[in-house]
Amino acid sequence: MNPPNIYIIPGLGLNENLFFKWKINAPVHFINWIEPLSIEESLEEYTTRMMEQMHHKENIILIGMSFGGVIAQEIGKMMAIDQIILVSSIKTHHECPFTFKIMKMLPLFQWSTPKMRHRTRKIWGRYFGLKTREALDFFEEMIEQRSELYRTWGIKQIAEWKNETYPDNLLHIHGDKDLVFPIYKIRNPDLILKGGTHGAVVTHADQINTFLNEKLKLNTVSVEN
Repeated sequence: MNPPNIYIIPGLGLNENLFFKWKINAPVHFINWIEPLSIEESLEEYTTRMMEQMHHKENIILIGMSFGGVIAQEIGKMMAIDQIILVSSIKTHHECPFTFKIMKMLPLFQWSTPKMRHRTRKIWGRYFGLKTREALDFFEEMIEQRSELYRTWGIKQIAEWKNETYPDNLLHIHGDKDLVFPIYKIRNPDLILKGGTHGAVVTHADQINTFLNEKLKLNTVSVEN
């Protein structure tokens, strides 16, 4: 039997560098974020354009981290996906905390600048579980590669997402110390990472690797793009 084609969508503004500790024995492809056409581009339109990076039509496992999990579920509504796996994400709008609604109503983040974000990074960094200078540098370098339009659009999409149901072939991995999407809002996670923050894809990579390879019945090798 041929191994599945695994596609990974990173979190909002992030990229494949975040998954440097992951080890999966199957072809892995990263779906990169693209620039929204405008602040009014719909999630469906954006998702359709993201899907152009998917070059397989069957035997697909789709993994989405954070906002990437939202996109993964939207892709699952448009094409056949064998398995959807969420990491530090949400399945429905009921799991989304009110903080995103506040950010949309009072979008102070729109007036931030790279300099301001750098000065306050110890404050916002704690929401992602970033405790060291190296981790903050690593994360900040990734998010600053995206535009202000992209960040504003992404927060707007999370706040306005109205998903009510999710498919049976979905697995949910979540940290119990996640401050972005608090665990008390998450219904029936399949794996709870003890001490895991929103950055659990790095800090709890070994647990995630074991879980994925057992669930997907794969042997373990390093992830390669």
